[in-house]
Amino acid sequence: MEPFCISHEEFWEWFHKDKQTVPIAEPTVKKIKTRHEQAVDISAITQKRYICLYGKHRPGKKVKVWEGDGYLSITSNNIAHLSDLRGRLLEEPEVLEEINLESGDEIQIGDMEVQIVDLDET
Repeated sequence: MEPFCISHEEFWEWFHKDKQTVPIAEPTVKKIKTRHEQAVDISAITQKRYICLYGKHRPGKKVKVWEGDGYLSITSNNIAHLSDLRGRLLEEPEVLEEINLESGDEIQIGDMEVQIVDLDET
């Protein structure tokens, strides 16, 4: 018995001879930007900027879990912006009653609990 050999092109021609192929359109992809994906540049209106730790507010828990490092920027009209190190907003801006924060102070912004580490001098 002799081996059966055909070329690659002949194989695919034979494979598709009885089949009708219908071209499929590429799916359309819509990119929607959310407020968390947008980088925020508030350096022009920022009065103070703090380096901080942030984490979800967990009432009733004894041990706090910090999710990451970030910046707490406070504008001249006492609006606090919490962002991660890349500049993405983590919570909606919130008005603060007191802006005299020191290292170790803890405040809550939205659903996030924030601990001030130091004043950012840059």
